[in-house]
Parts: sequence; C-alpha cells; structure tokens
Amino acid sequence: MKPLKKLSTTLITATMLISAAPGIAHAAETSIYMNPNAGITKYWQTNPTTFGQPLTKENCVKGKGCEQLFENGLITWNTRNGVKALTGADKAKAFENAGGIAKFGALEGDSWNNTYCGPIVTTWDGTTRHLVVVADSAKSKAGSSIDLNSTEGIQWKKDRATSGKCFDAVPETPAEPTDPTQLDWSKATYVEKNQALVLMTDTTAYVIAADANGTPKAGATAFEVPFIKVRGIDALYSEMGYPIAAPVTHGTVTTQEFSGGTYTFDTAKISSYDGKPMYPTTSINIEGAKVLAKESPWYTFTGNFQQINDHLYVEDIGDTLFVFNSNDGQATEMSQALFDEYVKNPEFFGKLGVYYYNRESGYTSNTFHPSEGTTLEVNPSYTASFKYVLRNDADLKILKQGYIDHEPAWDLQDPATVDWSKATYTDYPGLPGEEGGALYVQDHNTWIIIKANADHTPVAGAKAVRSQWLGTSALGQDRGTWTQSTEWEHGDWNGYPEETATLGVPVAEAETVVENGVTYQTQRFEHGSIKWEVPSSRLATQTEEVKNAVISLDADAKETLEQWWIANVDWYKPQAN
Repeated sequence: MKPLKKLSTTLITATMLISAAPGIAHAAETSIYMNPNAGITKYWQTNPTTFGQPLTKENCVKGKGCEQLFENGLITWNTRNGVKALTGADKAKAFENAGGIAKFGALEGDSWNNTYCGPIVTTWDGTTRHLVVVADSAKSKAGSSIDLNSTEGIQWKKDRATSGKCFDAVPETPAEPTDPTQLDWSKATYVEKNQALVLMTDTTAYVIAADANGTPKAGATAFEVPFIKVRGIDALYSEMGYPIAAPVTHGTVTTQEFSGGTYTFDTAKISSYDGKPMYPTTSINIEGAKVLAKESPWYTFTGNFQQINDHLYVEDIGDTLFVFNSNDGQATEMSQALFDEYVKNPEFFGKLGVYYYNRESGYTSNTFHPSEGTTLEVNPSYTASFKYVLRNDADLKILKQGYIDHEPAWDLQDPATVDWSKATYTDYPGLPGEEGGALYVQDHNTWIIIKANADHTPVAGAKAVRSQWLGTSALGQDRGTWTQSTEWEHGDWNGYPEETATLGVPVAEAETVVENGVTYQTQRFEHGSIKWEVPSSRLATQTEEVKNAVISLDADAKETLEQWWIANVDWYKPQAN
C-alpha cells in the first residue's frame, strides 16, 4: 500500500473531509482517520448524511477487500466489486456480527428482499460468493449465511423454487392442522380454479384440496387460511392452488405455503379503499408458474419450461416467451428481444412485473420493479430498441428515462448534397418583417437549414447548417403540442413572432459543453444563440424527454421584436426593463 499523505501534522478527520466537500455542512467532530485517497472515503464524501459518521477506521483483509462501518451503514471495496454500500445501521451491524469482510469478503451491492430468505446481501471473498441474511424475518434469521458455490449452496439453489425455504429458515411452530373429518365440507364452496374447498366459519376460513367432484381429496389435510376470512375467496388466486402448510405469524405478518407458492398477509397494511387489510402478496413456485403460463390470455403456453440457469425458466413459442424467475417468485410474458436484455442486465430491470398487449394495435409493454416502491415500464421502440421510464409508485414521478438503443448507426446526409427544391420553406425565421425566411429538411433527429429568399430558393452564398435542437424538437411535434421547432417555423399559437423565430437561421455548427455532468449544445444563430440540454439518447422524441433550449437574443434583435409587438398587437404591454 502506498504511504498515506498527512495534512501537516494533524490527522485527516471525517469532519475535515466533509468540510472540504462543497455545500456540505459541518458534522460532529470525530478523530477516526479516513484515508482521503481511498475509494470508501470518496464514496462516503458523496453523501455523508446518508451514512453518518465513521464508527471504525478502514479495515482491510488481504485478498478479500476493505470495509468501514458508519453510523448508518457499511461501505466495502475490493478489486472485483469496486465500492459498494449496505445502508441501514441494523443491517450493517448484523453483517459485522456474522463475520464481516474477514469471513465473507466485500459486498456485491446493497441489501434486497430475497423471496426465500428475506433481507440479504451477497459478497465475494476472492474465491467464492456468499449470501448473508442481514435482518430477521419470517423466513430466516439475521446472521445466517451460505457459500453459494458450496455443495450445500448449489443444492439449496436447485431446491428452493420447490421448497420455498431459506437454507436456514427460522424454526416454525405452526398450529396443528385441522382434521377434515371434524368439519362439515357439505357447507363449503368449491373453487374449481384452485381445486379446493373453502369453508367459512364465524371466525376464520379453512381450505382443503378437492377433486373434480368438489369433495376433499383422500388423505388431504385442511388448513386454516385467515386472510380469506378478511378478503374473501377472491384472494384465492388460481396459480396458488391450495394450502400445504399451516399459517405462520410473526407480529402483523402471516405467511402460508400453498401448492403454487407463498402468500404474505400483513394486517398492518390497510387499504384506503375499504379500510380492510390489503390483499395478500404472492411469490409463486414452479407449479404456480405452470398454471399462470397455461392461463395466459394472449398466447398458448403449455407450462413446459426449459431451465436457463439456477433461477430462470422459460417456455418459448417463437417471438414470445413465458418467463419464471424463482428468485423473485414472479412470472410474465415478454418478447425474445426483451428477454435477452433482461438476462444481460438483471439488476437494471429488477423483479418481473406485468405484461400488456393490445391485439388490435399490436402494442406491448412490460413492467419491472428495480427496487421497492418503483416501477420500470419498458416498450419496444423504433425497429430493434426499447424505451424505458422509471417512476416512483407513490406519486408517479419520473425518476429516470431513456432508451436501450440497438438501431443501426445513422448515416447523416452531407448538407452540401441537399436538394433544396424538395425542402420545406418557412418565412418566420429572422427579424419580424424581414423579407424571406428559411428552408429545412429533416435528417434523422436533426434539421439541415439554409437561409432562403421569398421565392423559396437559397440565398446566394448562404451556408447550410445542421441543428439537432430543432430537429429533435420537431420529432415531438404532435396534435395539440407546440414545441420550440413549431415556434421557429410558425410563431406562437396566434401566428405572432417570438424569440425562437427571431433567432433566424443557424450560422455555425453546434458545440458541445459538459457542466456538472450534464451535456449541453450551444449554437450561434443570426440574431442570438441557444443553450440546449442534449437528451440522453438520440432516439428521444417525447416532450418529457426533450428539454427546451435557453434562448439569448442579441440586444438589437430583442428590441426589434419588442417594437413589432407594440406596433401590431393591441393588447400587448411593453415589458419593463
């Protein structure tokens, strides 16, 4: 390790490092040394309020990596994973108490809610991967761990889709199952889609596997299913089948194993619609996935899956697949092209969501859940690409959007080869009242523009210049929208000239600048200039993706525009300087 530089003769404290970060308030003093060149320190400096003050100095274990414990989490580093963080004081302490970096190596990412084990992290110790449980749940206990490449780990990954259990599940003491001979099943309701009988009592509900005649199967066991008494038989989803174990309750949360997966019912989560506990959530197993596949309203699946890896199962009927992820306990339809993207970048997509299909238009859409409380909607776009929008579930706020771009490289036209006799003419660009205007042609997401005479011919000696700002803005033009490209070409809604049109034609190629990580284009026009935030993708077309440019008119052009409005618009009031 390289020698650490000292700041004069004083230790570099966490407070000093916070103070050095622009715009960050001073924190409470701590004497714990933090290496200013370490990746952990640099990561912590980006958001010290999230992690709080350091509780330990950086601890490095040869071959495994380095870690440092903070008030509200843990940050680790190794050469394979880079810098990763575990947020939450209790989870960080659970990881440390279980053995920390010395036993498990460095984090591969933050914790997530595993279908079988609850809140977990995975790690790499230089030789193998570990799974570590970092919080107690109905499924497992904080501190439990397994080497995922060990014989035990491999067997657990193979069996978990069927067993639905963690490798070290919390010991359960469920209530004794009810003897079906003690219940009057003649008063029960037969639910054909579940092959089950449901018997309601004054206080609860019982369910038992049934045959096609609506009678209990020989040797079947009846189990209490409390959530049916609260939410009704509608909560008994077809893919879940019938109960195979008694409910297990921890606090307000009850879990129960069914033939098709696991129900989770939380009486503390109340529906704003009817004031009752919300419908239970489900995590299906391979048997539940087979039922869902056969019930697809869009395609004919058989439920005969091919196992792709330790957690993905698919049925392929051509361009469309039915996909089951045993890690998530979720399944859905998707195109082959989208499945290829999903396999390449599973962390980007997260848990499987819902598939939408419109038979008339052919429109399709898939949703995913990259993290708790967020939904990622993915739609086919152009010829081979996908558009995505990530929203917060609570308020539908867009958190991120963009494209997975697989379109061929664009061969942009040489402006010198444009046939201007086939171009579009507009007389708005330029100073109000000025003779002539501009000609333009669309070239992918750009316009090629040249100054024009009133007879729709290029001005002698004029140079054709490309504008990505106007060309991209035009792609978002639709009925009922009025983009900046529309203003440049037609003025405002009343046909009056505005700053956009007064700019005139571009006279220089756009230049790219990056400020605070954001890419902008600046471009000089006849009578001013623009500064425009460039979309993250060349495929962006929608108004929510394409930002408006900031327009800076030259002083004389601004005065000319002002005088035109004063002279021609009765209701206009001059703007105060």
